[in-house]
Amino acid sequence: MRLLVVSAATAMVTFACSSKEGAAPADAGAEGETRPDTFCFTRPVLQFCEDFDEGPLPARFETRSESGGALTVDTTTPASAPSSLLATVTASATEIGRARLEKAFGSGTKYRVFVQMREEQRSAKAAAAVRVLGLAFAAEPTYEVGVATNERGEWYGYERRRDEAGAETEGRFPASRALEGQGKWVSVRIDVDVNAAGAGIMTVRFGSDAVVDHVPIAPPFASAAPTMLLGLDAAGPPHDAWAFRYDNVTFQVD
Repeated sequence: MRLLVVSAATAMVTFACSSKEGAAPADAGAEGETRPDTFCFTRPVLQFCEDFDEGPLPARFETRSESGGALTVDTTTPASAPSSLLATVTASATEIGRARLEKAFGSGTKYRVFVQMREEQRSAKAAAAVRVLGLAFAAEPTYEVGVATNERGEWYGYERRRDEAGAETEGRFPASRALEGQGKWVSVRIDVDVNAAGAGIMTVRFGSDAVVDHVPIAPPFASAAPTMLLGLDAAGPPHDAWAFRYDNVTFQVD
């Protein structure tokens, strides 16, 4: 099994969002230069913003993880020009299927993830599933929430635990509707709120529709540091091929 993990510390990164909030790069007006995409530059108050328009991967994320899959940035069909991220997983009977970026944030009680997402290829095999966006928390047991889909085009929010022995349990919250279909950009948002007692709620929105609406969740903490998981994590092996495209990612924690 091949596993590639690349951290931001090992790559030269020119951030898509300026290190000085709201400031344009020094050479932005240079003759012959292409102006940076404005999505992140016009949102300086965001704690995190990545539109995959400048710099090599992992870009403003910290870790690039590929096993049985690949992450590439290209200009084929961005949500906002010029570029977007393509995550692909190849079919395999023996390897895990993962192609995702990860970034850790500080602890809080309110977490807001936003991304524009486009489905490019869906598994045709029965009982196939893939997680496409999530938040993992370094607690005991390990805890994760997010959004996933299956080969039938059904979408759901999930709540996943892994104990110290590695045993996993997962709860699923069916979405009231699916994404619009392959080849269409859709805004996806995950809101997670946790109170002082360790009880929480999760809402998932496709566009303006709350497709998973204020479902109760039970995180094993009142406040913890999350790691954003952007990309594909296929159930299995065995698993079939999947492909999703991502653009304009933001995150806020309070």
